[in-house]
Parts: sequence; C-alpha cells; structure tokens
Amino acid sequence: MRYAHKFKLQRDFSSDEWAGVVKDALSLQANLGTLSDPSGLNLMRDPVILEGVSDEHPERIFDSKEERIVFIDASPGISYGAVKGVNFGYFVLNRSTRSPSLLGNACNTARKPYDIMVCATLIAAYDRAPAALSITSHGEPKDWAPAQAFAEHTLGRPLKIPAGVFPAPTPRTIRRGP
Repeated sequence: MRYAHKFKLQRDFSSDEWAGVVKDALSLQANLGTLSDPSGLNLMRDPVILEGVSDEHPERIFDSKEERIVFIDASPGISYGAVKGVNFGYFVLNRSTRSPSLLGNACNTARKPYDIMVCATLIAAYDRAPAALSITSHGEPKDWAPAQAFAEHTLGRPLKIPAGVFPAPTPRTIRRGP
C-alpha cells in the first residue's frame, strides 16, 4: 500500500532556520527510544533505528557537506530490496532549493516504524519555517498525531500539524444547505 509524504521547498531555509531544523532533527533522533506511540508501537521495546547515507558513520542523519537531513529505517526486519541511495524509503530534506533531490521531495514510508520520525521532522521543520516548506500526505491528521505528540514532548514546544496534511474538501464533504 502506498503511503507517502510529499514536501517541497518554496524557498531556501535561512541559516538560523536551518540550524534550528537540524537541532530539532538530531533531538528527535536521540529521543526515539524514549516514548511509546499511542498507535501501539512501543518504541522502547521495538526501537526505530535510523541510518544515514554515510558508510563510515551510518548513525549520522545530518550531512553537513550537502546540507541535508537524510535517513532510512534500518530497524531489524525492515527491508526495501534496494541499494543505498536510490531507495524510495529514504527521507531527504535539503536546505536549498538548488540542492539536487535524490527522491523528488517525497518519502514513501509505507507506514513503517520510522514514519513517526519522518512526520515529526516535517512538523518541526514546518514550525521553524512555514513559508519555506509545503507539505502534503496520504495520511490524515490522526495519522500524524503520534508524531506531533512525540515532537512536542521532545522539543518542549507546541507544534501544529502542517496545513497541507488536512484533506481538501470534496463535493461529498462540502455541506450544501441546512
């Protein structure tokens, strides 16, 4: 089943915004094992293990040379059947609109355990720079709620689910008349 989050840079992150986004992402990564997700995934019992793109330091999710945050779920039992660097499951957030995108500004998590980290990172980045990032998702706000709670708890500030996650009204959902 396809389940993806799409995001597009509308402008570059400023230096201060990017520093905050990186700080938030690293804090989220460091605290992945501290919470239980209300949807039932016990992150203490079944930790989410992230892997970056560095062969020398796979635990690093921030690539300072390329100015991007990049990771994939490397938890036991998670297999994508693709080679490193070209996998549909990679999450890549670039600082600049001029950065080459590895994966077209989307991350198909297929609801794998690291979805909570993808959504939490996007929520935190959107909070830091809402004009820099547009976000849409196959998920609904209820699907993002565990990531929102995790990010708020970890980062110690109230955060909103990005507006683009809310489904657009359709003729069925538009109320007509009294």
